[in-house]
Amino acid sequence: MRARSWLVAGATAALLLGLTATGSQAAVVLNPLVGNEGFLVLVEQDADLIAHEIEGTVAIGGDLRFGSGFTTLTQSTDPFLVPGDVASTALIVNGRVDLAGSTPGGELRVTGGGYVKIGDLTGVVVKDTDNNNADTLTRIVPGNDYNATPNLEVAVHQPASSVGPTVPLDVAGLFPTYRSLSTRMAVECPDNVVLRDAAGNPLTKPYPADTHAFLTLTPGRTNVLNITAEDLGNLAEITFTNPPSASMPLIVNVDTTGVGGDFAWNSPNLAGASSAQAPYMLWNFPDATALQHVGGDSIEGTLYAPRADFVDLNPTNIEGAVVVKSLVMGSGRVDGGEVHLFPFVGRVECGEITPTPSSSTGTTQPTTGAPTPSAPTSSPGGPILPDTGQPVVYIGVTSLGLLMAGVTFLIVGRRRRDWSR
Repeated sequence: MRARSWLVAGATAALLLGLTATGSQAAVVLNPLVGNEGFLVLVEQDADLIAHEIEGTVAIGGDLRFGSGFTTLTQSTDPFLVPGDVASTALIVNGRVDLAGSTPGGELRVTGGGYVKIGDLTGVVVKDTDNNNADTLTRIVPGNDYNATPNLEVAVHQPASSVGPTVPLDVAGLFPTYRSLSTRMAVECPDNVVLRDAAGNPLTKPYPADTHAFLTLTPGRTNVLNITAEDLGNLAEITFTNPPSASMPLIVNVDTTGVGGDFAWNSPNLAGASSAQAPYMLWNFPDATALQHVGGDSIEGTLYAPRADFVDLNPTNIEGAVVVKSLVMGSGRVDGGEVHLFPFVGRVECGEITPTPSSSTGTTQPTTGAPTPSAPTSSPGGPILPDTGQPVVYIGVTSLGLLMAGVTFLIVGRRRRDWSR
């Protein structure tokens, strides 16, 4: 009797485990900003910060050039502190600060008390004392003259030795993962919302110029809008009947195939959405290689274009994180606006079954030191999920094995009970 009880208990447990594992197979939970260490703007290659402000931290994989009077801030949702420092890092440049390529007389100010980390100090001098050898705000200048321009000034006395050369975060190393995630959101997250006219009728594609659309989101799921660049460019306004939130984030996947991957965007007015909703909106450009923000209203939400050279020539703002291949913000004649600290924190979940509690969502937890980002890799078990690290097929095989074990236990138990009679 006791043996049969243990047998039935084991079979039941195996079946339950098998069903649970099978349930997790259909769930895909993605974190688009995985590994960002709290940096608001992430650029794989070079950045030209001409005009005029980023209200958050910046991480650049290549070189930095700047114009006159550009400002960055130290504020972050997840401050990045390098071991041994007394202040968090506000700006990382894995390459050089290219003063020779910057605007003559230009100045870039890193405010808020954060530190700067430079990978290559070729062509610059780091000065933490003025021309009278008195401790002062740290500057990166083209020679030994503290007052020389162009210069990059840190609004705190940072020891010159801590500026560099150092690479505490491999920024470019994050981008294979970001490109993979961008593609996966476009491929694995099916379109599940409909743009309608004022009468509630679905809009007919292609959209004519100056189209006004209405959008209703569904609570309890990731809402996904798949749209072509041509149709997005013809939208003058999107009115939200219920705005994005933690329970109903919005992902907009923009297909730029029809414009050859090169999109000049006049962003639509977003009625019913503002900075309060921006953390739950993400604009994904998975195949764009060149993206220009040339007009229109502020972009509410994170701009995610890891394959694109991004040029911002619009004085309106970006209310969210920026993830791009290269960045030009403003020009000598045009203000590039501001980037505000509203990074994406929504849940990107594609699939019909709720994932297991162990799935990772949201922003990364604070860490110190250099992370070890890695691109999603392939294995005989299938692609690795960035949040769980488990191959999709592995989960399925494990589920099937557990189910088979449960069924076997039940059959054997039934036969033993019959034999004992």
